[in-house]
Amino acid sequence: MRLKKNLYINRIINICFIAALLISIGYQFITITYATQNQANPDFIITINDNGSISNTGSLFGKDLWYPSMEKDGIIRIYNNFKKVKVTGMGLNITLNDYQREYSRDEVMNSFLNSMELTLEKGKFLIFQQKILDRVKFSQLVNNSMNDIFKGYILEKPHSFNISKSDFIDLKYTLRMDISAGPETQNIDASVEFIFEFEE
Repeated sequence: MRLKKNLYINRIINICFIAALLISIGYQFITITYATQNQANPDFIITINDNGSISNTGSLFGKDLWYPSMEKDGIIRIYNNFKKVKVTGMGLNITLNDYQREYSRDEVMNSFLNSMELTLEKGKFLIFQQKILDRVKFSQLVNNSMNDIFKGYILEKPHSFNISKSDFIDLKYTLRMDISAGPETQNIDASVEFIFEFEE
């Protein structure tokens, strides 16, 4: 009886091991496939220049008109031409270029900041293993300081990350407009730039 019980337990363990292995292989296959499809053309490029300034190229939003509950996935690539840095904070500078004029600029901006949610996963060579932002609203990320004091989102451990000189990292982003967003958020044309707080 004990022998049969041990055989049964061993069989269950083997089945669980094989299932876990298949799930792991499937996840890696999906991730690598996604990476291969997107590797050549990141949607948004951030460069830490050799003087420590930051430049941004690309668009998080794509070319589609946004509406409540819409989501978009893409790739942000960060190049570091400065020196080895530890990124401890992340913020956004947002410019409202166009909007529906029956609403005030302040009303539209406030609604926009509280309707957009950003998720970021960090990786290298487009394999993502660590989530550093999870549906964080633009209102928590916007850098609204009028001086040089950083007013963005602080990245506590383990969400802070290092980038070596002449190296890069990839961030997979998911941008989502909350389903409760009002009509004033539709047909908005906005520009978004990332800024970082980092330690050398």
